[in-house]
Amino acid sequence: ATIKCVYHNVAEIYNDGTNMLFGINVGYKKAWFEYDGTMQLGVDVSKVRIEGPDENNVVTIVIPQAQVLGVPDADESTFSDVYSDTGLLTSITSVDQAEAYAAAQDKMRESAEGNEMLMREARDRAEMLLRQYVEGVGKKLGAEYEIRVTDAQ
Repeated sequence: ATIKCVYHNVAEIYNDGTNMLFGINVGYKKAWFEYDGTMQLGVDVSKVRIEGPDENNVVTIVIPQAQVLGVPDADESTFSDVYSDTGLLTSITSVDQAEAYAAAQDKMRESAEGNEMLMREARDRAEMLLRQYVEGVGKKLGAEYEIRVTDAQ
């Protein structure tokens, strides 16, 4: 991981109440809860290739695009109470809460993956760390390498 992001998320539960029981609308429910968490961004190091040095002392580093690594990690100590409004004979269940939480986590991941600036920053940081690594190996070997970086296809 090259970047650790802290986020605040809201999980929502909503049913417009179109469920009817004996002519009584009993399905309406609206609820939400909030929590904080962290997400790791970086590149899949198994897809990084370091080639060379060639006859001109050029080392090529091939780096994939950044991505969210693993799953977003929610901080359980920050979960708020569930704020809710329900119709007659309707309750917010633990299944509702689990589904809302899963959807919120998916949305958070998609939001991070769609943030080009954040992904570029994670990739640039990975590039910097890999450059430093190659330079350090070169120094240990008494060599000075020219480093070229390319995107993995």
